[in-house]
Amino acid sequence: MSFYLNKILLGGNLTADPEVKTLNNDVKVCNFTIAINRVWFGSYGDPTTKKEEVAFIRITAWNRWAEKMLDVKKGANIFVEGRLTQNKYTTADGSQRSYLDVVADRLSFITKHGRSLDEASNFGNDDYHKSETQQETNIPKTEETKPETSDNDKEDTTDLWNNETDQ
Repeated sequence: MSFYLNKILLGGNLTADPEVKTLNNDVKVCNFTIAINRVWFGSYGDPTTKKEEVAFIRITAWNRWAEKMLDVKKGANIFVEGRLTQNKYTTADGSQRSYLDVVADRLSFITKHGRSLDEASNFGNDDYHKSETQQETNIPKTEETKPETSDNDKEDTTDLWNNETDQ
């Protein structure tokens, strides 16, 4: 039995304002790059050493997702769900090259205009949290009841690799 999976989840910041192009038959495409930062501390016995690296990932969005990129600006924080594709090309000297590209199946915009997280959300806004806490106190309390279980609620112990059960 074979198992194949081509799924990628990425979150990062746009490196430039995206451009949407219209191809033949009104097909829209948007190519853009996101920067994904990684920060960690410690190496070789020194836990105070700060290390950083950045990965730049090229993303291609088609049609509906390409149109949604029209409002997005450089620095925007986005979440991409997609799949990897391998593209090939021939250089001027005739040698074959290839690169990986991510085709977006779904995009979620954390921020659209490169704002900081504090500006884009209510994080750190004490008034927002006070009102949220006030709303929570107005929710009537109910008794906790333990749900009844049936035979259909039992854990499935099927071994997906061998199609066997542990029973």
